[in-house]
Amino acid sequence: MRRGQGRWFIYSSFHDLRGGALMSNEVTTRAPIRRSSGGGEIKSESSRYSAPAAGCAARVLLTLARSPIPLPIAELARETGSSKSLTFRVLRELEEVDLVTSAGGRGYHLAHGVLEFTGAIGKLGEPEELTDILRELSQESGQTVNFGVLSGFDVLITAKQQPEQALVSVTYVGARVPANCSALGKVLLAELDTTEIERVVPRSLPSLTSRSITDRTEFLREVDESRTAGFAVDLEGAILGRFAIAVPVTLPGYKKRAGLAVTGSMDDYAPEYVEQLHTALSRSARRLTRARVSGAESL
Repeated sequence: MRRGQGRWFIYSSFHDLRGGALMSNEVTTRAPIRRSSGGGEIKSESSRYSAPAAGCAARVLLTLARSPIPLPIAELARETGSSKSLTFRVLRELEEVDLVTSAGGRGYHLAHGVLEFTGAIGKLGEPEELTDILRELSQESGQTVNFGVLSGFDVLITAKQQPEQALVSVTYVGARVPANCSALGKVLLAELDTTEIERVVPRSLPSLTSRSITDRTEFLREVDESRTAGFAVDLEGAILGRFAIAVPVTLPGYKKRAGLAVTGSMDDYAPEYVEQLHTALSRSARRLTRARVSGAESL
């Protein structure tokens, strides 16, 4: 089963903190809020923690990482659920250690210092069993294979493998894609109960292409169909000319909803090919479950 050799797939994504101000005991003005790229709000459990400045710093960095443009202090305060004064002091400290920089009157964006974080990603490593199984599936299918988890309304890619003959790949570990634009998103949401789905899925759905599903009722119907079928298919929702098929993965002791996906060219899309990929994906998912992937909780 080797089709679409050398092609590539892209998941578009919505593009030692020191003392002083970061030791502030100032409380936030409201409950901290984390937003998914779909616009949904995910309230944090951090009310029981006693380091609001550290939490603010983390949320500022995540918010800037997900924003395609610089953000002013007022917007950062609103997005992170912190007061403007705390946000201002945190930004000054982050600027001092080269993690953020001012864009003049346009606000703040990430600075070169964050590249040290990207360099550290390789030190985390991937569980050997996961790497082996993803590599074998990629070689068998001749396609890029992604392992992802549900993070709010986004799918977060935490591991990937691509065939040797792939000319280029711009899918990367850490990429996010709205759940309504991916097969992984549908199959992972299908693992939730109705109450959880209503909480996670925003009223207004984002789009990445003209084929992205933006009608909430239609999207929820496809999620329900994925639950019945045990797998999900996305046709050009993330990028035109590409399809993806995904299955859920059960990892004992792993708290997040996880899934496995293979992507292919629409030129190869046919019921029999999808069935072949589904069979291969299901086999790999069962192997991951039996392997009791050690270290998966860190992905």
